[in-house]
Amino acid sequence: MFLQIRLDPEDKDVSRFFWRSMKEGAENVKRNMYFDDIVLSCENEEDAICRIKELRKLMEIGGFDLMKWSSNIPTIMNELPSEKIEEHKQVTTLGMSSNCEKDELSYNTSMEIDGKKEYTKREVAKTLIQELWQRGLHWEDPLPDDLKTTWTRWITEWKEIRNVRTPQLHGFSDASERAYGGAVYIKMIDAEGKGAIKLIVAKSKITPLKSVTLPRLKLVAALVTAKLISHVKRVIDLNIDRVCCWSDSQITLCWIRNVARTWKPFVKNRVESIHELVKPEDWRYCPTKDNPADVITRGTTLKKLKDNNLWWNGPKWLHNENQWPKERLQRTVTKKIENIIEEEQRPTLVMLNVNVTIPPIFEFERFGNFKKMLRLTAYCKRFVSNYENGLLRVGGRLRLSDLDYEMKYPIILPKKHHIVNLIIGRAHSNTLHAGNNQTLMTLRQNF
Repeated sequence: MFLQIRLDPEDKDVSRFFWRSMKEGAENVKRNMYFDDIVLSCENEEDAICRIKELRKLMEIGGFDLMKWSSNIPTIMNELPSEKIEEHKQVTTLGMSSNCEKDELSYNTSMEIDGKKEYTKREVAKTLIQELWQRGLHWEDPLPDDLKTTWTRWITEWKEIRNVRTPQLHGFSDASERAYGGAVYIKMIDAEGKGAIKLIVAKSKITPLKSVTLPRLKLVAALVTAKLISHVKRVIDLNIDRVCCWSDSQITLCWIRNVARTWKPFVKNRVESIHELVKPEDWRYCPTKDNPADVITRGTTLKKLKDNNLWWNGPKWLHNENQWPKERLQRTVTKKIENIIEEEQRPTLVMLNVNVTIPPIFEFERFGNFKKMLRLTAYCKRFVSNYENGLLRVGGRLRLSDLDYEMKYPIILPKKHHIVNLIIGRAHSNTLHAGNNQTLMTLRQNF
């Protein structure tokens, strides 16, 4: 059917498909189509039947005939022609098998142990890739005996994934000793107040070879969880009333609950990203023993994972908010934790503007005669500096005149100072107590 819409490369930019009259159907195709499969869930039978009809009509416009419909509700299948219905009860999409009769999801694997086979680096999953790189193995080099044993044991355990069943909801997980990640659960409460909690999605990542401290990895794991929360809110057709994020790291919670610019770049950048996705007040503390994401970091076998109630359903106290851990962050913080937090703090430069009052060298108020004061001052400063040093003089066009130096560059006197009063008094005496104009003219010759 793909050849029906093959276009010349030159015409691709001017060819578009529009479904303006079927916006909801077009949105379902965009959000729920995986390659050539459409997977969606509906609130009730009427909604499901309506969506099926709209999708069939929508895709027929483009020349696509949707086939092999399957549902866990028999009455929905009765609305479709028999030739459009999937005959097999077990259907597969993106490596996952769904049994509509039992309403279960499962995983299939064809891995088998071959004792005579020499496994190579190319065949090993990413859980062992880092160690292979560290040992310098090439793609076609046989695995060392210790890694071969680990790999064959992993394949043997992988067969157990056929026995993993998740009722109604999708669950994805990948755990390793060198991994970090997060898991998201949904809590549904009906009209009678009864609730159910199920795992929706989980994600893990391999710890980088570059050395990273455990507190920083805990913060990166919190960012993974925040991204998962944002993704779930975006893709599911439900109104989320409340978001709560949990961490067993007091250091991580301290970083998240503070302003991002407080920290150094590594912590600052990730805290900023977390704040954009989840509010700081939505982060709470939970004990390590009750943290389902601990399965991701420690790893487990598929046989144990299948029966791990904490992983699939979350901690028991999550059903009743009154039983939630009371403290969002433990008040008792050890000295070690304080030191780690302080190490990530960005140095803060503080500038203080302090007015310092410098006491006068001479108490001029004690003098009643300017000449006496001047003589005593000269004696004191004789061995310190020249009398002319430290004087502030006026410059300007007067420097081009033929006047004396004192008149070219008169000394600037401070405003309302006791010395100035004494200078004025001396000038007034020298002019024989003349008027203001005469006294001012005398002062202007030097000041």
